[in-house]
Amino acid sequence: MKRDKRSGEREFFGALLMPLIPIAIVLIIIVVLGNSLGLSPGWSIALAFCIFVAGVVALLVAAQKHIDRKNELVRVKGSELVDKHLPALLRRRRQLVKVDDYGVEDASAWQKEAEQFFHKVVSPTLPNPAEYREFHSFFTAEVLGPKLAAALKEQAASLPNRFTNDIDPVDFEHLCAERLRAIGWNARVTKGSGDQGADIVATKGADVMVVQCKRYAKPVGNKAIQEIVGAMRFYEAGFALVVATNGYTKAAQQLAKVNDVMLGHHDDLVFGWAPYSVTAGAL
Repeated sequence: MKRDKRSGEREFFGALLMPLIPIAIVLIIIVVLGNSLGLSPGWSIALAFCIFVAGVVALLVAAQKHIDRKNELVRVKGSELVDKHLPALLRRRRQLVKVDDYGVEDASAWQKEAEQFFHKVVSPTLPNPAEYREFHSFFTAEVLGPKLAAALKEQAASLPNRFTNDIDPVDFEHLCAERLRAIGWNARVTKGSGDQGADIVATKGADVMVVQCKRYAKPVGNKAIQEIVGAMRFYEAGFALVVATNGYTKAAQQLAKVNDVMLGHHDDLVFGWAPYSVTAGAL
């Protein structure tokens, strides 16, 4: 598998170049000793060159083995932590990766999030974390990316997927309810009038969650947050969730955080998803 060449390249060249100075000194000594032993300058230089080449090859092999050991440690530790935080990582990826009107994907915000995940979550579990600053590219390309791609593929194949861009708002509510049922919730769609701000009321054990489903062409604003907060009180729910197809305004995100309202996308409702505390800063 092709590796990201940027990962660890500074350390590689540092490990390679540092020993070259003493090697050069040794070569000079070999040439001087060769001359003192009666060897012609040509033979002395040839001998020194052969030793130099052998030394460089040995250093290259040792340096690569050193990087490979670190890459493997990043792979093992990173895999464990990606598996642990997989639902949250999938949620953040869906929130941050945007597709414009031309179908062009903008993943720049997600790439920053992935780098922060490496530095804040993965790196502290490694010995001497400062030595792994340049390994985030390897982690993203070789660990995080493949794991998320596999999880997304598995979810797409196993969950109800009747969504289309022109889906009816009522059908969208039922789609979200289907997805909640598929992951273990007893979800019922409320009647259109008198729903007190909840499109879906879902229960799982002792947990009660109210859900609003917004199939909007634009980001959802404060009104939906205010309504679901009211629904949370009316139904005496412990959790409140707004599901939207095109994200949320900044004001809505701020209001949701203050009121501990979860904001999501219908594709967040997958195996492994569970209610989380917004105010606690869950990843």
